[in-house]
Amino acid sequence: MRRLWPPLAFVWPAIIVAIVVNILSGQVAHVLALPGAWPAATVGLVLVAFVTWLARRHWSTHRLQSDFDLFTTTSKLKPEDMGLARTRRGENVMGPRRPYFDAYIPRIAVPYAARHTGDAKSTYDEAALAKRVGEGEGFLLIGQPTEGKTRTLYEVLSRVQNCVVVRPRRDRMPSDQAFTLLKDARVVCLVDDLNYFVEAPLDLLKFFRRLTLCHHNAPYWGRVATAESCRHSAPQRHHYSEYMNRSN
Repeated sequence: MRRLWPPLAFVWPAIIVAIVVNILSGQVAHVLALPGAWPAATVGLVLVAFVTWLARRHWSTHRLQSDFDLFTTTSKLKPEDMGLARTRRGENVMGPRRPYFDAYIPRIAVPYAARHTGDAKSTYDEAALAKRVGEGEGFLLIGQPTEGKTRTLYEVLSRVQNCVVVRPRRDRMPSDQAFTLLKDARVVCLVDDLNYFVEAPLDLLKFFRRLTLCHHNAPYWGRVATAESCRHSAPQRHHYSEYMNRSN
């Protein structure tokens, strides 16, 4: 629908000019005198005006959503949204994307502090992590590259119901108007690869504070992230309820 706005924005001046020209030439009175012409013209103009308003609204919403690197819902989240490429067995994935296979091996996350102790009193599978996110809490998955943190994160988010998923842009803060889109929504902030935001133009802590202010009287916002190490992501870590290390 939003794609209709640019052409409709050019159509309306032409419609107005045509109406004015026909009024000045006296053609309007002649045309409207025809049987059924007046109701048809009225319905046509109202219909075009409604479609224009709807297209403009969708276009404006999409423009505000583009202030975020990702703006979608948990029900519409796709592997491609997280840099994963659907891959068949034997295929090679080119470029920065990582492979996404239909088969998935369930994982277990343990508290980061207990990663070397073998204390598994508190372990979390994908459903348990999804439950935490659904309750407005957050977690940070820590592990080495190619261990499958992003895929695990996708599996967790796909189990969360009725939430908006946003991922901040690295280069700038969203506008105030963009944040209004989240005012009455249940939001999950996705930061895949927290290390990527170290020394980024965007102040991630300030972004988190903006989300908190946005949800002062609204439902809640949760946050999920991945990182290669706690050391490099230390400035942002305290915004996550727990730090977890994936293990098989």
